[in-house]
Amino acid sequence: MLRGLLVGWRTQKTAVCGWIGALERWTLAPSLANMTEFVFNPPLRLKRDVTVRTLDDAADFTRKYVGSKLPLRRDGVLHGLEGAAGYEEERNAANDFQAWAEAEGLLLGR
Repeated sequence: MLRGLLVGWRTQKTAVCGWIGALERWTLAPSLANMTEFVFNPPLRLKRDVTVRTLDDAADFTRKYVGSKLPLRRDGVLHGLEGAAGYEEERNAANDFQAWAEAEGLLLGR
């Protein structure tokens, strides 16, 4: 089963003060590497000129957000976004993100 999830070895060049060599690593199949295609409809407009359309966008924003008034809640929201599998979990993660963003005062136009 695990073999079906892994594509295999991929060689990449890494640059640190020039080309050093090849880095070999396992990569997930493309369908598993990206989060699901859940879409916020309409997209969420946040302060700092950010528009969140997908769970990927939400997770990326949450990961990079500094100055949270509710850091433990932020961490829980991020965990939910990253672990969401299936429509119900995705919907719950989206709702949690929206509630957290509202509690932080980040939502515009609501």
